[in-house]
Amino acid sequence: MINIDAFLTLFKNVRPGGTGKWMACCPAHNDGQHQGDQSLSIALTGDKILLKCFAGCATPKIVETLGLTMSDLFIGEKKKDKQPPAAEARKKKKIAAIYTYHDVNNKAVFEVVRYEPKSFSQRRPDGQGGYINNLNGIERVIYRLPLITAAIQRGEVIYHVEGERDAGNLVKLGLEATTSPQGAGNWKPAMAEYYTGAGTVVIIPDKDPAGRAYAADVASNVFPRAKHIKIIELPGEGNKDASDWIAAGGTREKLEELVKFAPEYRPPAGPPEEIDYDVIRGLLKKESDGQYTIINGKFNKIIHTREGETVELPLCNFVARVTEDILKDNGAARERFLRVQGRINGSHLAHVTVPDLHFDNMNWVRKAWGVKAQTEKSIDKVERHLAQCIIKSSGKVPEHTIYTHTGWRDIDGQMVYLSGSGATGRPEMEVELPPRLARYKLPQPDGDAKEAVSNSMDLLSIADMRVTLPTFIMPWLAVLNVFEDMAFTVWYVGRSGSLKSVMTALALSFFGNFTHKSLPVNWFGTRTELEKLSFHAKDILFAIDDYAPPANPAEARELTRTVEYILRAYGNRQGKVRANPDMTSQETYFPRGLLVTSGEQLPPPGVSRSARILPVPISIDDFYQDGKDNYYLLTQAQKDRRYYPVAMAHFIRWIQANWKAVDDKLHKYYERYSLEANKKDVHLRLIETICLMQAGFEIFLDFAADHGAIKSADIGGHLQMSWEIFNGLLKYQSTRITSERPGERFIEVIKSLLSSGKVIFRSRNEAGYWKPEEAGPGQAIIGWDDIDAYNNDGEGIGIIYLNPEEAFSVVFKHCMSIGEFYGHTKEATWDDMNSLNYLEDTGEEGSRSVLKKKMIGNIRKRLLWLKRNVIYDTNEF
Repeated sequence: MINIDAFLTLFKNVRPGGTGKWMACCPAHNDGQHQGDQSLSIALTGDKILLKCFAGCATPKIVETLGLTMSDLFIGEKKKDKQPPAAEARKKKKIAAIYTYHDVNNKAVFEVVRYEPKSFSQRRPDGQGGYINNLNGIERVIYRLPLITAAIQRGEVIYHVEGERDAGNLVKLGLEATTSPQGAGNWKPAMAEYYTGAGTVVIIPDKDPAGRAYAADVASNVFPRAKHIKIIELPGEGNKDASDWIAAGGTREKLEELVKFAPEYRPPAGPPEEIDYDVIRGLLKKESDGQYTIINGKFNKIIHTREGETVELPLCNFVARVTEDILKDNGAARERFLRVQGRINGSHLAHVTVPDLHFDNMNWVRKAWGVKAQTEKSIDKVERHLAQCIIKSSGKVPEHTIYTHTGWRDIDGQMVYLSGSGATGRPEMEVELPPRLARYKLPQPDGDAKEAVSNSMDLLSIADMRVTLPTFIMPWLAVLNVFEDMAFTVWYVGRSGSLKSVMTALALSFFGNFTHKSLPVNWFGTRTELEKLSFHAKDILFAIDDYAPPANPAEARELTRTVEYILRAYGNRQGKVRANPDMTSQETYFPRGLLVTSGEQLPPPGVSRSARILPVPISIDDFYQDGKDNYYLLTQAQKDRRYYPVAMAHFIRWIQANWKAVDDKLHKYYERYSLEANKKDVHLRLIETICLMQAGFEIFLDFAADHGAIKSADIGGHLQMSWEIFNGLLKYQSTRITSERPGERFIEVIKSLLSSGKVIFRSRNEAGYWKPEEAGPGQAIIGWDDIDAYNNDGEGIGIIYLNPEEAFSVVFKHCMSIGEFYGHTKEATWDDMNSLNYLEDTGEEGSRSVLKKKMIGNIRKRLLWLKRNVIYDTNEF
């Protein structure tokens, strides 16, 4: 003999299939061993366990495989020769508690009696002051029904537990709790009606297989009737149920905290429906006008010969039908998929999802179902006929849409925000994200918004605000991307151990459960992978971690190209245009969110690329204050990150309710800060970046004030502080960009090569002739130094006539030798030197070149006329 809980532990992938019923993988044959592959039905009927394998395995074979005997399927106690009557047995037990169940009119309808040692019985009033010890003919109701009905009307959370004692202990905590009578295996679906109109129902099962199955039964029946359902298992190794957890120190506050961050319940896909051959055969015959049929579980083509005979030609050795028509929508294009169910030799074939584009060629059959599923060659174009059979056997196929990206979408005239857990305000919507984006899951906007926002704002105080402010503001900005493209990248730069990845993870925690070990991807992902992930991560903060150029020069150059490609894509909101073999355009993937990344260094110089980056220098010293470390604040922030998605969910709902106002405010704030910004000697892209960040921060402060997390009077102080910090970051990056200008970098390298003796200039002798200097080993002559040259006004200024080809060659080679790619053309370098006012004179009027002719000896050359003090710092200019 064995009890049902112990029996269920012998199987793999057990899932509930109804009250007292389960589905599991059959141990007597190869059953796939995955969810959705179960073919064994387990049912508890009275004191018997019934087994049925849909693949045809006999019950004795299944029992033998488990190492049991058939008698083990009887779970009742063996009858003894002399068993005392029930009444006499109860006399030996002590009544520990009596739990009375009432109907909707508050009339007592039956009682559950608990005894010590632990056992239970049920009884009903006999109308004469006594009891009848059974519930025959009595409608089952839930415990404390009148009180639960009133609590639902008040909008309170309802807790459903396994047992009256657990319910009573939760009531002592001030919560509304209930249960159903007669234990885990006796839930009646009709009892779900009592939950109609409930806001949130929290189910707390006992921590055993029967308890989990019970919770699944209750949830699946209550699901259509309650707005929100959550199932939670209480923590603690020794805590089997709610009473154990409370006895171990569990409180109402702790329980409500667990509920707040528990995921929403979603009903699982049911077991595969049986394929009724007669139904499908009739449907196929009708839809195909008698061209096809099913014989012995196989599709056949009906041929009428000239002689008047009818011949059935088998097309395959299985039958199949389409069970779902799925439209996957990535926000730019839609792709259709067909969900197919099959059956062969009486056994289920695994469900397979097939792209509609490839359905007709039937190549997916072998790939999905292996060699056991075969197509015949009895007729030409058998694949086309087989595809027709499957479609025409399917009848009316349900359609549904799966969204494959995050962020905002207009669906049925309503703006909703998508994440891996569905849509804010529409949890029933299905979202399927790439695996690397699977952690992006937002809760519904429940719970205390003020508490969540206040706790999230504590992130600002864990380190220097120069580091924490960008960390904090990025998530809110990403959600505002729908109103204005956040076309820039935030880059944490600092030595190893400076907590770059930790800060990145805290920023991402506003969208799900992230740690520094679970960031989506790093820079060593393929360019195509990074491109596609950036496309699916719409209106959200996406992270690419760990920029670390390898020592191998070729690999370092490839990484640089990848970084430049992605940064430009985010900055320009453009993707690579690709073509199919027939020259039609492929789908273009372009970034649709905000990017944060990190590295021990910034990418190689490049003015345009650098202007798309807002670097945030970070060091371990940023986490010290007044000589003391703030690590305890960082630890607290990591604990409090569970509040972050809740705050974000409320922010999204606030935007939904104030859509036009938020749009107008963001642009109004941005324009105001653009007028205030100091634009002198600053790249305009950087101005745009800090103004967007400041405007986004002000939008957040409006939201926080609306929810009571801050006072409206304090907004001005927050904005003054943030504007100073953003301008400091602007100044830091502007200085860096100036040093990266091609003209600046070129002159810097020339000076370095001169000081090391690797390049030299020819000079004039006392008679005014050019000295015939010769280049020594490892040297290059790159121009002529005329210290006595005069300008057009007759002033002696000195000019260096730079040989453009030689000079550019040595600069380019030197940069390569130190692992740096000088990514500018000659023309761009000369033009930048001219804009920096480094050239004394330029080409003839009307010429597009800045090179000017100069007679050197007997040869007229086109040279760069460089002011001598640019190289030798002899005068100001």
